[in-house]
Amino acid sequence: MNRAASLIFSMLLLLQCSSIDAQYIFKGYLGIEGGESFHYELHFKDSANYISGYAFTYSEKQKEVKAAIVGKVNIYQKTLQFQETKLIHNNGFKSREIICLLQAVLIWKEDTNQPSFSGKITSSDISQTACSNGSISIQNINDVAAFFQQKTASSNSSLVSQPKKINKNKEQKHLRVVYDTIATNPSVATKQSKTPESISHGVSKEIVWESDSIQMQLWDGGKLDNDKISIIINGQKFLEQFILTKEKKILYVPISSSKTTITILAENVGSEPPNTTDIILQDYQNQYHIVAHNEVGKAATIIIFKKTQRSSQR
Repeated sequence: MNRAASLIFSMLLLLQCSSIDAQYIFKGYLGIEGGESFHYELHFKDSANYISGYAFTYSEKQKEVKAAIVGKVNIYQKTLQFQETKLIHNNGFKSREIICLLQAVLIWKEDTNQPSFSGKITSSDISQTACSNGSISIQNINDVAAFFQQKTASSNSSLVSQPKKINKNKEQKHLRVVYDTIATNPSVATKQSKTPESISHGVSKEIVWESDSIQMQLWDGGKLDNDKISIIINGQKFLEQFILTKEKKILYVPISSSKTTITILAENVGSEPPNTTDIILQDYQNQYHIVAHNEVGKAATIIIFKKTQRSSQR
């Protein structure tokens, strides 16, 4: 494509993408250390250089994993940084290796005769035990080129500041979530408790669990007063000295035994005691909304019993 044609194409694309949230689809391959390769697709919308959408991993189209993604675009470095934040469903996907929720930075390179858009993937659990690593390579290069041309043209036509730096306190560390151990049913509506249940030091909550992992959301649902907490899973620190905000912090916890104990420790009481932590736990089609109230140094406890194990003890 010559320079004039490229400019015309970019202008047409700008007109097509004039809405706030433009839609994009990037298709390619996910290669896993050990030799396995899968189709990998990113379906996302872009709003002011921040993306959200879904990723699909499959060998056969009808047997895919769907995961929610969030990320950001750096138009100056021509990179797309994203991470899978939640497993939506698994329609029979299988792999020889353990594949966790992915994190990747894809880099656009056009200074060669063969432009590329690719990057390495990483993921590990809380003990720093690595899941399968590998790389992603996007194949519809023309769409990627058009995407960055549109972003650059849009930036040049308006006063756009440099992308905001990610606050390291908000970066997410994911426990292992294995694609082929969680099989949710997207057609089943989520059931959520109507009113939050309160817990505190000496008042715990017990839940019988169905899936193989826990998605935990943490935030300050009351007045924002810099409440600080630590999360302890089965006696081991998982999240330390975390300051709650209105933005939900998403964590992933695997269930590998019959009983999992989650402790919410109040590191302070903010500017207005007590320390208050809103918590949502997601299990298959169920959600549990819990609020932990504690004085400084005190802790509330949630005890998770795996359903099959709990049933066998009765």
